[in-house]
This record gives sequence, structure tokens and C-alpha cells, in this order.
Amino acid sequence: MYGNNIGNQGYNAYGFGNFGAQRSHNLFECYYGDSSTSSVTDDKSKATWENDNYEIEFTESQSSMKITNKHTGEIYRVYSDPYIGLGDKDEGGAIHHKGEFKNDSVLILDDGTRIHMDTKPKGSQTFLDTVTIFEPNKNKATQITNLLSNENDLEIKDGTIGEFHDKTGVDYDTAVRFKEAWGEEEGLYVMKHDGSFHQIKMDGTAADNKAIIAEIEQKLKDAGYPGAAGIWGSMDPAQCPQFCDWINNNWWDQICHMFGNQAGVGSFQPMPSWPMPGQNMMEQMFMQMMMQYCMQNMPMPRHQDFQPGDLWALAGGAHMYMGVQDKMQNMSGGMGQFPMMNQCFNK
Repeated sequence: MYGNNIGNQGYNAYGFGNFGAQRSHNLFECYYGDSSTSSVTDDKSKATWENDNYEIEFTESQSSMKITNKHTGEIYRVYSDPYIGLGDKDEGGAIHHKGEFKNDSVLILDDGTRIHMDTKPKGSQTFLDTVTIFEPNKNKATQITNLLSNENDLEIKDGTIGEFHDKTGVDYDTAVRFKEAWGEEEGLYVMKHDGSFHQIKMDGTAADNKAIIAEIEQKLKDAGYPGAAGIWGSMDPAQCPQFCDWINNNWWDQICHMFGNQAGVGSFQPMPSWPMPGQNMMEQMFMQMMMQYCMQNMPMPRHQDFQPGDLWALAGGAHMYMGVQDKMQNMSGGMGQFPMMNQCFNK
């Protein structure tokens, strides 16, 4: 979502360069405290890394990493294929999805700690597999491997920076680069293609999503997909990213079921006598799953009114949502309108 073709821009083999360099007024009194500790727990399915300023938790079953700033309570989570999300420990730790990256990544924390994330392909997606944590002020490196194996075989190795600087698996020419914004403003900064930084905040997500949802709903109505429009109009703004993931992974099987063949071939026009021979209604379980991503007490389209074309439109809406999110991450100003949607959902 943030893009990967950033280029080297003066980075050395450590991926350090000037990116995330410590400000002259370091905000952590414990910056020169003890070095980190790390351990593997729960039959090698989980691991932790901790220093005076941060706690990092790794979960193999989710190929995930959660970073908690001990001083601010702010949380940064990398998970799935992979997404990056922000949260606050003082607000229950709920994670707000902010975007995704497809290649490797480097995250610079405020105390100087560098986290190098190596992703690996699995099917058509990429997932976090190896994390190498550098502590420059301690000349220490810690590497956590096998996050993607799902075989309860997490492993931790440590040594000097020199021993690990060329063993991270990270491609620094394409890695997305983040730095922590603590002490200045909340959230993270991500480096854009031109070398400038885009701030990623925790707030604003719901408002942004509501505007995108309204735009998608209207486009679907105008194009004649009332079932899909009804679902998008009932969408919980906080659940949009999860819904897009779910519909992208499940719509094809359902469209084949509704069209009555494994090629997903059928009429896309509203059908006066539904269902037509050889075609089926949407499965009740599929409808119930969709409703989990919608707000309670919102009007929902009737199960029997859902047509196969609505499935295509739901997936198209998810594609547009992700496209607009991508566009927003590269805009320096406000959200504005979404001209790219004007080309969508036209029959």
C-alpha cells in the first residue's frame, strides 16, 4: 500500500543511513540503559524481545509482530500479508489498520533500535518471516526466524551487529522505511518515493472510511447493484480492511455456487425471475459472515434479493476501497474526492 520502489537513497548495508537518525534531544532517559533480553515461549510458537523502552511480541501462528512503547503505550503491529496497524495500550490495545507493504521493511524506533523485517512469498501473498533487531548503542543484534513456518519452531539468535548486518534477508533497495513519531506527534512516518515522509496517525481512520464507504455505496446504487450497495452502506468503518480481505478470499467460490458452475459464468443483469435454471441463491452462511462486518441495527438487503452480479460488485467495491487507501497514503493534502471510482461499476 505504501509502495516499495524507494531506491537506495544513500543507505548502507545496515539499512541505517540518515533515516530515523536520533534527534538531538533524545526523549528516553533509559536510552543508555541495559541491553535487551529475549526468549521463546509456548512451545516455540511465541517469542518476546524487550529493552527498557519497548516490548516486542512475536506470534508464529499469525506471522505477526507487536511493538509496545512502554513510555507512551502506543502499539505498532505487523501482521497478515503484511499489514501495519496502530493502537494504544491505554485504549484497550485495539489495532487500527493503516496499510500494507509487499516487500521488506525497516522500522526505526525513537531510542535508536532498528527493526528489519524480511518477508517471504506464500501463494500469491507475502508474509513476515524473519525479524532482525539492531541496537546500535549496544552493538547488539537479535534475530527471530521461522515466523512463517507455522510449525512451532521459532528460533532466536543474537550477536554483534557485524555478525548479522548481511544476514537479515532484507532488500534495502526496495524495503519500505518507517520511523516512529513519538515525541513529535503520534504514529509513524513512512518514507515516500521522493524521500519525504507521510505521517500515519491512529485517528482519522473512521472518518476517512465513512467517506469512502458512502462513495462506494452510491456508485453501486447508480450501477444497479442494490444488494452490494446495501452491504457497503451498512459497513462498519473499523471493519473495512478485514471485510476486503474476507471478500477477496471467498467471493469466487460463492459466485460459482450462485451461477451453478465452476467457471463463474452467468448473467450479470438483474433477473426478473430469480433464480434462473441451474442457478442458486447465496448461501445463508455466506450472508451471515458478511453481516459480521456490518454495523448492528442497520438495514440489510434481503437474502433472496442478492444476485450473482452483486458478488462481483462487492469484490469490486473492496478493490476500490484498497485503491483509494493507496491513493490517500500518497496524497500530501486532504482526502478530497475519489475520481478513480467514477470509472467503476459501469455495466
